[in-house]
Amino acid sequence: MITVAISQRVCVMPEHSSASSSSLAVVFTKQLRVGHAKVQVWRYARTPYEARTKVHETDQLLEAHELDFLERFEKRGERVRWISRAEYVPGVGASPTNDFIWLTNDSQKTELKCTIVQGSTIVKDISTAVVKALKHGVVKDIFVIDIGESSTFPKLLSQVKKYDSSRQNFSERQIRRLFLMAEDGDIFMGIQLN
Repeated sequence: MITVAISQRVCVMPEHSSASSSSLAVVFTKQLRVGHAKVQVWRYARTPYEARTKVHETDQLLEAHELDFLERFEKRGERVRWISRAEYVPGVGASPTNDFIWLTNDSQKTELKCTIVQGSTIVKDISTAVVKALKHGVVKDIFVIDIGESSTFPKLLSQVKKYDSSRQNFSERQIRRLFLMAEDGDIFMGIQLN
């Protein structure tokens, strides 16, 4: 146990904590009187975020939208293993990776896009991910689009279905499979690409 005194606050944190700093929160425990001074004792506690990541058995630091997706997806009976992000190289950046291995879909590497409900935005997000990955020799050809609580509508589906046909002259930019999750996970569908 390490005790850190900050002015008149005392913070107590685990000595061998493997948790990242973002998964610990300082929580007020009690107030003590030491001589004439009042000292507040605080402790580090696990945050709800860390509890959520532990449930999904990932050591990867997931962004909030990824964690929301994962909870809705697993609630549907799907299972995934999150892929660790590539290391950041100063001046170069990190190489793109797919987001997860979809265990209940033949262990296929899959890319997640959480976005607003607009066909052109979805198409642009897919295209950007595919092109960026190609530049690094990575293939992103299976996508799950999560539009959160929003509903699907015919115009959206029509626009997204045309992704591959609008890239006929660029076959390397086409994708194999596309799935859409909507209405907070209640709707999940494979989209037949034209």
